[in-house]
Amino acid sequence: MAAAGTPNIPIARSGEHLYENERPDLVALVPVGARNVLDVGCGHGQLGAALKARGVTRVVGIELNPVMAAAARERLDEVLTIDVEREELPFGDRSFDCVIYGDVLEHLVDPWAVLRAHRRLVGEGGTILVSTPNVAYWRVVADLLRGRWEYRDYGTMDATHLRFFTRPTLVRLCEQAGFRVAAVHTPIPRASKSNLVNRLTGGRLEHLLVWRYVIEATPA
Repeated sequence: MAAAGTPNIPIARSGEHLYENERPDLVALVPVGARNVLDVGCGHGQLGAALKARGVTRVVGIELNPVMAAAARERLDEVLTIDVEREELPFGDRSFDCVIYGDVLEHLVDPWAVLRAHRRLVGEGGTILVSTPNVAYWRVVADLLRGRWEYRDYGTMDATHLRFFTRPTLVRLCEQAGFRVAAVHTPIPRASKSNLVNRLTGGRLEHLLVWRYVIEATPA
């Protein structure tokens, strides 16, 4: 498993409107040869639109919010308004070269079951990309040391988050669902104080400095 931080991939913006983010970090990790991509929790479809502009033949989105789904339909080839925890996706086995979960699994009651159910959708040699916030991020830890666990409107402590992950638990989630983790990306902005601290400490504090993990995995 590739484990080093990956400063060569773009850094996605954080903030209140993450669902409006084109997620260049995930776009950069979609295999060049991918032709059919599924974006689970596609929001307004910016990520998929960037993939279409790059030459991906077909991008399908799943979006529970009907307003966002309507916007995504203007950009993607197909968008389904489906609750992935209650309904089986109407696609055949090995339908997609890449399935993307961009900051969506933490909103689910049972992300393990969802990943296991979706494993059949990934074609031979296919990839899944999983992105979630890191609950061990230093700001969260600092709040805990002050006795605070306060939900917010967005970010790691988003009030709609039902599950929280560190690097080991996110890796374990993918493995328990039947995937082999090929790489764990730990994007930290190069010009940030976090990157300086990470370099000065030889990566020993990286687990506190990474705001979001991105995992590449393949069917085991």
